[in-house]
Amino acid sequence: MKNKLLIIAIFIVLQNLSFARDCRSELGAALKPIYPGAPILWGVELSTTYGEMHSTDIDRIYNNQHLFIGLELNIGKNKLYFEPSLKYWDRSDPPPKTVENIGPYPMPERRNVGMRELSLSRQLKNGNLTFGLQSMEFSGSSLLDERVIGVNLNKTLSSIDFELNVGTVSTDFARMEDFCGTRHVYRVVKRGPFSLISDQPGETNFAGVKLTWTPGKKVSNSTSTDSEDEFSDFDEFSESDEFSDISDTEIKKKKFINNIGFLMMQEFGKGFDGKKLYLGPTLSLSLPFSFELNNELIFQHISQEQNLAFICKLNRNFNWKSGALTQFALGYYGAFGINSGSRFYPAFSSLYIGEVMRLDAMDMSFVQLSVNQKMPLLLHPSIKLSYMQQTELNHTSEIDIQLGLEVFKGFKVWGIYSNIKSDELKDAVNMMKFEVRWGI
Repeated sequence: MKNKLLIIAIFIVLQNLSFARDCRSELGAALKPIYPGAPILWGVELSTTYGEMHSTDIDRIYNNQHLFIGLELNIGKNKLYFEPSLKYWDRSDPPPKTVENIGPYPMPERRNVGMRELSLSRQLKNGNLTFGLQSMEFSGSSLLDERVIGVNLNKTLSSIDFELNVGTVSTDFARMEDFCGTRHVYRVVKRGPFSLISDQPGETNFAGVKLTWTPGKKVSNSTSTDSEDEFSDFDEFSESDEFSDISDTEIKKKKFINNIGFLMMQEFGKGFDGKKLYLGPTLSLSLPFSFELNNELIFQHISQEQNLAFICKLNRNFNWKSGALTQFALGYYGAFGINSGSRFYPAFSSLYIGEVMRLDAMDMSFVQLSVNQKMPLLLHPSIKLSYMQQTELNHTSEIDIQLGLEVFKGFKVWGIYSNIKSDELKDAVNMMKFEVRWGI
């Protein structure tokens, strides 16, 4: 009864707050007990960003500041996590209030209070159940990667993994909206914001299931942690998935087929013009020389807008004797209209390829290449090169070069340079950005 009342209370609170998207954060690594052995963990993270953008039409200086506060309460198999945050942003050239032939251009408040997560999770036997505001995705799939109010269930049955995701999304807390999104800061093309997501919860929703078969997988009779670590370390300037679909570590011997899956998801609600059905298989393969090839075929069924998308990602980690690590990734995202003039447009994919342009499913087809080098030296330096090229539509391309240092534990510094070209731009746009993040 107490758990039910807590879940109801969480949903009431969620209806009255503004939320953050998947704010890039290292806070999880800084969480610590309030005293040794305590069930309550806490952490604070500060981040500040300074950037410049320059081209024929753009001469801009901008900044972003974030404060994150994390609280985690563990009671037996239950975990309650609460992470509010504060944000301030500014740019030297005032954003436009209207866009020609489009109308008003909504802008977020420069000072804002948001929330990254408010969720209650329970460990199950070989699974996990989570309610509330959380990030959701399907393993090995690009169809869903969004921050939602909803329910997530993961369960392993022998060599079969079962995933259930149900939720609602609104512009208050969607991944690329006001609180943590960067469109209002970057905005290099003269067009209004485009979103398939409604302003009100309950109007743009989804429900989906995925079954994944992993040959040779064995299940231990124990409770499970979250299928995707919400607070794992990740690259500040990487895209939504970094192409990293890692095979299960419980498999004793690697086989040609890592796993095979099938996904079905429906988008529904009055925010859509009718129901949208997506379904298709996923396939992960181990190739010679330790390469992994992850494939996904997605069929989109919408009245008069049937489409087929194919996503292929090749990746390889090179572990050197010196302790250095090289990560290589190559991806192709393609969409093919079955009906004349149809487009592939799932509402919750959040691909956002490229630090500045953030291409999504609507922008297919495109390719992406990245190489990330991490060195076992003083200050743990890393360098990442990435390239993105759109093969159709506006032929947008972007080169990103990122440098990173860890000055001391919890204190990290990044610098990134981007060069963007597109049929929508008169000439190339150059962007430089520096960020400091400190987890206390």
